Amino acid sequence: MIIGLGIDVQAENRIRKLEKRYGELLITEIFTKKEWNQAHGSIFSNPYKILTNKFSFKESVSKALGTGISGFKFADIEIIGNASNPRIKFYNRASEIYKEKQVDYESTSSTYCDGIVFTQVIFWRK
Repeated sequence: MIIGLGIDVQAENRIRKLEKRYGELLITEIFTKKEWNQAHGSIFSNPYKILTNKFSFKESVSKALGTGISGFKFADIEIIGNASNPRIKFYNRASEIYKEKQVDYESTSSTYCDGIVFTQVIFWRK
């Protein structure tokens, strides 16, 4: 049974603008150090594409939780792995909300085209 559904659309240039405006604050408030390092750790990939995907997934997760970003920071949701197989980790209040929902498993999906990322997260209970 579906107990949570979240979808989101983000533009890559939004993350570029946020980085220029807030710099290192993005690491503590929106992204974890692990996410930031993953995005900037490869010379073969576009870090803004990776960060946009992670940001969009965080939005989708918050919607699937049914709370939006309320009572916790974006950095309390960590998106690990790549766009085709992301793993979601929860910290602090976000972790408590996730446990309260009694999620058995989640499904994720994303696509990217011309600087735009679309993500979807579904929470399931057996």
